[in-house]
Amino acid sequence: MSQEHFAQSDIEEGLLAGLWRRPVDGFVWSRDYKSLSDPRDSGPWLIPIEKSGWERYPVLQHRALLDDFISLGKNPTARRVRARAKRYGPLGVWVQIEPHGGGDVVLGESLHEWQWHSRAVATWSQLFEWLERGDATSLSPFVRWQQRPVGVGIRIASLNGRPDGNLATRVHVSSDYTSFGAMPQGAFWDGGMLASEEYDPERILTELRYRDSIEPIRLYLHMRVNQALRERITRTILYPSREIRYFPVSLLGAIYVRLQDHLTPDSRLAERRCHYSGCRNLFIPRRRDQIYCSRPCRQAASYHKEARK
Repeated sequence: MSQEHFAQSDIEEGLLAGLWRRPVDGFVWSRDYKSLSDPRDSGPWLIPIEKSGWERYPVLQHRALLDDFISLGKNPTARRVRARAKRYGPLGVWVQIEPHGGGDVVLGESLHEWQWHSRAVATWSQLFEWLERGDATSLSPFVRWQQRPVGVGIRIASLNGRPDGNLATRVHVSSDYTSFGAMPQGAFWDGGMLASEEYDPERILTELRYRDSIEPIRLYLHMRVNQALRERITRTILYPSREIRYFPVSLLGAIYVRLQDHLTPDSRLAERRCHYSGCRNLFIPRRRDQIYCSRPCRQAASYHKEARK
């Protein structure tokens, strides 16, 4: 699906600005390279198959994108990551790598990046499920209240994409949340102070009830997803409509956009059916008041409405 196959109406609806690229022939894993920016990361590295062509596709129209990434986070093996990359393309977190013996520098993505982000998304999605059920018992092991000075922090630990309260309480974490003890293979850890009496510029503590575990987790999820979307969203003026749209700039950005939608169900733009009788296809709206899937359908519906007068 190449760029030139899209009609002007598609561009005006914002489809073109939401495209992502994937290699037609897929990827290979290689340990023959080293990172130029992080020598601690030994790979393996996900590299597009040499001389593979590239195609563009509208990533946000893949309704299974978030579910696929959550599923990956429960068992992010190299084989499963490669299969997801074949379907959706690279995350968009390329690093420069070069052969161990020297040679041409190429771009690759680390398995560790795929594993960290997929485990994070799976973990945060499960926390949100407990949050929606009001399951304070399941959430309480991850919330750490302190008395003097009053403060609240978060310690998240998960195995295979599922938050593990026992693991969260067993792992030693420094008081400033900058270091933690040994973790089992396949584990994910994240955390930090949300607020304390000593530092609370946004007056978060005034919105929280002491010893509560529900709202601190909600705040943590919002903060982490918002942070993950920084520099992964672009604000675009569409031509010739001059409308403004926000689009993810990478696959990873699209995944976190979908996770952000998932965390805010009241504002989520659910899939709906085109109102034009000659179409009736399902589509994901870009505005709350959008009832047609494209400009041609909107124009056709208007034409037939006028013809009936």
